[in-house]
Amino acid sequence: MGECCEANFGEPEPYLNTPSATNYIMENGCPHGAVVDMCCEMDYDAWYYSSKDDRCTNEHIGGYAYGSREACCRKEFGYNLDNCASLDVCYPETPEPTPAPTKCDLRTWFYNEDTDQCNNVADMEGNTNAEYGDMGECCEAIFGEPSYLNKLSATNYIMENGCPHGAVVDMCCEMDYDAWYYSSKDDRCTNEHIGGYAYGSREACCRKEFGYNLDNCASLDVCYPETPEPTPAPTKCDLRTWFYNEDTKQCNNIED
Repeated sequence: MGECCEANFGEPEPYLNTPSATNYIMENGCPHGAVVDMCCEMDYDAWYYSSKDDRCTNEHIGGYAYGSREACCRKEFGYNLDNCASLDVCYPETPEPTPAPTKCDLRTWFYNEDTDQCNNVADMEGNTNAEYGDMGECCEAIFGEPSYLNKLSATNYIMENGCPHGAVVDMCCEMDYDAWYYSSKDDRCTNEHIGGYAYGSREACCRKEFGYNLDNCASLDVCYPETPEPTPAPTKCDLRTWFYNEDTKQCNNIED
């Protein structure tokens, strides 16, 4: 294949080659869309849904076998095939490489005026020039003392570090906890490192374990944990005073 492509299409010109509708060059240097590999198509003629990667693929991963990419896509992603993520091992695409992430424990925190959030993404558009050593320092400087009525918290929750829920983007944590698992013990999806079958996203885990109504999906995101507002402690019962109620002819410890 490579010899044929080089002779007819020349040296690969990644991301700009005209035969590639997606502007990709295949791993062997051939323009995407300029090859028909019938042998590979016969060897990889069944398609499967990978819940780990949330995509359809003809890799030999096992599970329920579909006769085509389209059949898998229609079943797993609905009738809009543009929404179907897929991998065809016969015609793999090599996307433009992304830069390696900065080491997370060295990340500086910033406040973004456009999103009204603290984040640890140095080049995010809208970040102010002020730098903070950690998430808590940024949140305290911008949002003040924790308040369960903070306007940014639609659920009136404060995260465990004191930041208003919804006011933080922790890219480092998201990269460290990028796989989701189903916890049968807690009956929820979580990105805690509990092991087991790994899903590529909360949504993939939820769809598999709780169905397509994501509102029914119980989950825990360790990057954005919520701490509900504490309820007041009950009055200590052994200090209660007792009374006699003439109407009910009963003794009780209800003062009013």
